[in-house]
Amino acid sequence: SPGPARSQSPAMAAAVEARRGQRRVALLAALRRIGEQEFGCCAGCGEFIGAGRLDIDPALVLCIVCAGRGQ
Repeated sequence: SPGPARSQSPAMAAAVEARRGQRRVALLAALRRIGEQEFGCCAGCGEFIGAGRLDIDPALVLCIVCAGRGQ
């Protein structure tokens, strides 16, 4: 019997690949927002997303207030 570790390996690889794909889509969307001069604007309220948040994750679309509201 191959055991649980072997049976999980393909599932884990698929999960990693799915996360990479989601991240790629998010970063491509951020590049599009840069081109449209909308980068850094919150999708929830239109206010500026703090530079510190964007430094951590440039793909963010919500400011800290809207993210806290669960928008």
